[in-house]
Amino acid sequence: MTASFVQICDTLARWLTGPPDDPGWSPDTWERVKVVCRVHGLAAKMWVRLSDQQWVEPDMADWLQTQYRLNGKRIARITADTGRILSIFERGDLPVIPLKGVILNEFYYNDPATRPMSDIDLLVPAARFNEAGRLLSQLGYEPEVEHWKHTVYVQPANRRVVSKKTEHPQNPRRVELHPACRESFGGPAVDLTTMIWQQARPGRVASHAAYFPRPEMLWLHLLVHSSYHIWQGRARLMHLLDLWLVWEAEAPGKAEALVEVVGQLDARYTYPALALLGRHFEDARLAMLIKQQQMRLSPCFRHWVDGLDLANSSYLNAAPPGTYLGKALR
Repeated sequence: MTASFVQICDTLARWLTGPPDDPGWSPDTWERVKVVCRVHGLAAKMWVRLSDQQWVEPDMADWLQTQYRLNGKRIARITADTGRILSIFERGDLPVIPLKGVILNEFYYNDPATRPMSDIDLLVPAARFNEAGRLLSQLGYEPEVEHWKHTVYVQPANRRVVSKKTEHPQNPRRVELHPACRESFGGPAVDLTTMIWQQARPGRVASHAAYFPRPEMLWLHLLVHSSYHIWQGRARLMHLLDLWLVWEAEAPGKAEALVEVVGQLDARYTYPALALLGRHFEDARLAMLIKQQQMRLSPCFRHWVDGLDLANSSYLNAAPPGTYLGKALR
C-alpha cells in the first residue's frame, strides 16, 4: 500500500502510545517514512517502538537503529556540554533555567536518546545576560547570531554540519542564551519570563545547580512554543509528544494547575498545539480543556485550526496555503 504523508503521520502518532501494527506499506512509503521521521523528529523514538516488530523491513530497521545510535551519542555530548556550562555558571553564582529539551530529557523521557536536540536553551536574568556570554566565552563559545529573543553561541570547531540526514553527534551543538522567555506571533509577543522566574525551583540538572520551571509553566511554555511553530507551518510531532509526556506525568496530581495556567493567555497562542495534541493523544481531562479553549476563540480561527494536520502544518508541505502567521502579518 502507498500511503500519503497524512496517513504516515497519523500512523506514527498512534504508534507512540499504542502497539505498532503492520500497515502493509510499499517500499516507496517506507522511504516517505524516513522523510516524516526527520521532519517530525521521530527517527530514534521509532526505533524503540519498532525494534521488535518482525514485519519491519531489514533496511528500514537498520536505518532506524542508526538514527537512534547517532542521536544517543549526540545527546551524550549535549549533556556533557550542558554540565560544563552549568558548572561555570554555578561557580559564577549566575542563576539559570534550562528550557525545553534539557528539562524534558532530564525529567520526562525514560530514554533521552529517543529525543533529538539541536541546541541547548538557557534562560538567564536579563541584567546578567552579558555576564553569561562572557562565561560562555571562557568555554570557547563565540556569538554566532544575535536574534531578537536570544543570542546563539557556538564553538568554532563545531560549526560544520556533518550530516543533514541524521542527528549526528558532530553536527553543531549550539547554545541559545535567552534574556527572556517569549515568542512573537506576527507582532504581539507572548512573554512568560516573569511567570517562569517567579515560580522557578532550585534543583540540579546534569548534576549541577540550576533552576527549573514548575511543571505548569513548562507545560505552558511548550504549548506556546509548539503553537508558534504551527502558526509558521513548522509543526513537529516531537513537540506534541513533549506535551503529552508532561501532561501524562503531571496531570494526575496537577491537572487543575495545568488547566488554570492555560487560561492566563489568549487562547490563540495555545489552542493550535492543544487541538493537534488532542487529536492524537486521548485523555478525557485534556479533551475538556480543549473544549474550554474553543469557547474563547473566533469561528474563523477555529476553522483554520480544524483544517490543520501533521502534514500541511509542517515542512512536509512545500507550499503552505497561507499560514496563519503570514495572514496576521499582512
